[in-house]
Amino acid sequence: MLELGPSARELHIGLRDAIDEAGVDLIFACGPNMEHLFTILEPDRRAAWAPSSEGLMDQLLDAVRPGDAVMIKGSLGSRMALLVEALKGWFSA
Repeated sequence: MLELGPSARELHIGLRDAIDEAGVDLIFACGPNMEHLFTILEPDRRAAWAPSSEGLMDQLLDAVRPGDAVMIKGSLGSRMALLVEALKGWFSA
């Protein structure tokens, strides 16, 4: 959602309803737009926030267990593929 312009803050905050409806347990968020969402989540759902995807790597790998369902979502510019590849490597080892 890097290309959302002035609506970015409100659109990211608006993700809270979908997260609640889906029953998501933990949120790992990165970037300034996702920080707006992260700060309004219940503390027990806030796994980690970092300025970039690289900053989430260690916390994500420490938290995810075999059998967990993981959804990774972000614009191409947010470089979420780094986290996908890290998880694939971690669980295929």
